Amino acid sequence: MSTKQPKIIVSKDQNYQTINLGGAIGGYRPGFFEMIIYSEELEPEETMKTGSPTIKRVFKCRIVADPIQAKIFYTWLKNQIEGYEKTFGEIKVPKGAKPPSPTSMLV
Repeated sequence: MSTKQPKIIVSKDQNYQTINLGGAIGGYRPGFFEMIIYSEELEPEETMKTGSPTIKRVFKCRIVADPIQAKIFYTWLKNQIEGYEKTFGEIKVPKGAKPPSPTSMLV
């Protein structure tokens, strides 16, 4: 058996896009984790009509990962946050901030 690492060719999918993360919902089930990423933007026309801010929430993609990949992603993200805080200072989460409940996201 060869001990050489395989060559990896990198390319972008034709549907590659940058998503401005507004939030995420999801959870776990037997054998996988899932996360639905959404963006949010102010709807200026509706806001002007009603006089109250109106936010448009758009589901962008669904990410499904097996438990191993989810744990690897968690470790990567944790390391990125620690590096960011070491460089730029502690990220302060506003008091009372919490992820939205899945039931508040049903359409």
